[in-house]
Amino acid sequence: MKKTICCIGSRGFIGKQIYNKLINLETYEIFRYSSEKNEFIDKCDLKSFDYLIFSAGIHNESENDNKNIFYETKKIFRNTKKIFLNSGSIIYISSFKTCFNISEKIIKSTNNYNFYNYDNYYGKSKIIFEKLFIKFCKKFKKKYTIVCPSHVIGPEDMRFSANGKFFNNLLKKKIIFYPDCNISIVDVRNLAQIVKEIIFNEEFNNSKVIINDRSLSINDYIDKI
Repeated sequence: MKKTICCIGSRGFIGKQIYNKLINLETYEIFRYSSEKNEFIDKCDLKSFDYLIFSAGIHNESENDNKNIFYETKKIFRNTKKIFLNSGSIIYISSFKTCFNISEKIIKSTNNYNFYNYDNYYGKSKIIFEKLFIKFCKKFKKKYTIVCPSHVIGPEDMRFSANGKFFNNLLKKKIIFYPDCNISIVDVRNLAQIVKEIIFNEEFNNSKVIINDRSLSINDYIDKI
């Protein structure tokens, strides 16, 4: 009998790669759920799932608009709570670093990086949801693993991503001097493989795993995108 997986956020950059990694596996049946529309994308009559993968995030064009971030995050949690309750083991895709800011106040080695103050809307919503998620799992005694990737890159058109726009704007202005520092990155396809292995190996020990492939200088990163 096939084990069942519900994937929330499968249309996003990370979720799409995870879904593609799992969709053709003969021993699993995967269903996609839209947290935005609050409905299944695939026809699904199931009331419960063996696994839940949550990779959804909230994006906002105005990065300075933080008034609704708590409301929007809690709204998604309320909309998907029933699926969380009716799932066995859960993988939550969190966030470790989602944007760049080259202010000296942030990148100096003597300063601590304040995630909530300096990250983008997506990153903040991920951390808020993570806190809600941990509290939920403890209350209902759910087995889980939090996968926390560093800055995620992969096969997409970077011109349309937040960081792609940021660097393209710099390049248009012919700015060639960048801070002398490296950034940690992870390939989205490798991240999808790790999620697959967690499910295969039943590695749900209520822990948080930070994922990183390698470090690149900012100049090398720009060359790659």
